[in-house]
Amino acid sequence: ARRCQQDVEYLNLLAGCEGWDRQRVRRALAAYSDDPEAPLLMYGKLSLDKLDELRRRLAATIVTQKK
Repeated sequence: ARRCQQDVEYLNLLAGCEGWDRQRVRRALAAYSDDPEAPLLMYGKLSLDKLDELRRRLAATIVTQKK
């Protein structure tokens, strides 16, 4: 549960970065979803490797945007 909360915090931090908002974050996350065009994004097919990639990319983007 803690990891999930940390992921949500990453998403909130990114949404607060210059040039980002909740809609842009959603569009970026859609690439990792089961169906990027669906109104409700689901991640049932997200592998652990892809989840790790997503977390790393989120963190890297936040760090570069906060400079």
